[in-house]
Amino acid sequence: MALCASDDPRARAVLLRLAGDPGTEYLVAASAGESLGEIAARTTALEAAEIALLRPDARTEYHAACRQYSQDHQGH
Repeated sequence: MALCASDDPRARAVLLRLAGDPGTEYLVAASAGESLGEIAARTTALEAAEIALLRPDARTEYHAACRQYSQDHQGH
Protein backbone atom coordinates (compact mmCIF):
# COMPACT_ATOMS: atom_id res chain seq x y z
CA MET A 1 0.00 0.00 0.00
CA ALA A 2 1.32 3.42 -0.90
CA LEU A 3 1.44 5.68 2.15
CA CYS A 4 0.07 8.54 0.05
CA ALA A 5 -3.21 6.60 -0.21
CA SER A 6 -3.59 6.46 3.57
CA ASP A 7 -5.50 8.96 5.67
CA ASP A 8 -4.07 7.40 8.84
CA PRO A 9 -2.35 10.08 10.94
CA ARG A 10 0.42 7.58 11.69
CA ALA A 11 1.33 7.41 7.99
CA ARG A 12 1.48 11.19 7.81
CA ALA A 13 3.67 11.28 10.94
CA VAL A 14 6.12 8.75 9.49
CA LEU A 15 6.30 10.65 6.21
CA LEU A 16 6.93 13.92 8.06
CA ARG A 17 9.73 12.29 10.03
CA LEU A 18 11.36 10.88 6.88
CA ALA A 19 10.96 14.11 4.91
CA GLY A 20 12.54 16.17 7.66
CA ASP A 21 15.43 13.92 8.67
CA PRO A 22 18.79 15.07 7.27
CA GLY A 23 19.99 11.45 7.45
CA THR A 24 17.27 10.13 5.14
CA GLU A 25 18.47 9.18 1.65
CA TYR A 26 17.57 11.75 -1.02
CA LEU A 27 15.15 9.52 -2.93
CA VAL A 28 13.31 8.46 0.24
CA ALA A 29 12.99 12.05 1.51
CA ALA A 30 11.80 13.34 -1.87
CA SER A 31 9.28 10.49 -2.14
CA ALA A 32 8.02 11.23 1.38
CA GLY A 33 7.56 14.88 0.42
CA GLU A 34 5.64 13.87 -2.68
CA SER A 35 3.39 11.55 -0.68
CA LEU A 36 2.74 14.31 1.86
CA GLY A 37 1.73 16.60 -1.00
CA GLU A 38 -0.71 14.04 -2.36
CA ILE A 39 -2.23 13.54 1.08
CA ALA A 40 -2.42 17.29 1.69
CA ALA A 41 -4.08 17.95 -1.66
CA ARG A 42 -6.67 15.28 -0.94
CA THR A 43 -7.29 16.18 2.72
CA THR A 44 -5.72 19.17 4.49
CA ALA A 45 -2.49 21.01 3.81
CA LEU A 46 0.43 20.83 6.17
CA GLU A 47 0.81 23.68 8.64
CA ALA A 48 3.50 26.26 7.81
CA ALA A 49 5.56 24.99 10.76
CA GLU A 50 5.43 21.44 9.37
CA ILE A 51 6.46 22.60 5.90
CA ALA A 52 9.37 24.50 7.43
CA LEU A 53 10.67 21.24 8.95
CA LEU A 54 10.86 19.50 5.56
CA ARG A 55 14.21 19.17 3.86
CA PRO A 56 14.48 21.32 0.71
CA ASP A 57 14.21 18.29 -1.60
CA ALA A 58 11.12 17.02 0.22
CA ARG A 59 9.59 20.51 0.33
CA THR A 60 10.02 20.88 -3.44
CA GLU A 61 8.27 17.55 -4.04
CA TYR A 62 5.53 18.43 -1.53
CA HIS A 63 4.64 21.63 -3.39
CA ALA A 64 4.91 19.96 -6.82
CA ALA A 65 2.57 17.15 -5.77
CA CYS A 66 0.03 19.62 -4.36
CA ARG A 67 0.05 21.58 -7.64
CA GLN A 68 -0.16 18.45 -9.79
CA TYR A 69 -3.05 17.00 -7.80
CA SER A 70 -4.94 20.30 -8.07
CA GLN A 71 -4.40 20.45 -11.83
CA ASP A 72 -5.43 16.83 -12.31
CA HIS A 73 -8.65 17.32 -10.34
CA GLN A 74 -9.88 20.70 -11.58
CA GLY A 75 -13.52 20.59 -12.48
CA HIS A 76 -14.11 17.19 -10.86
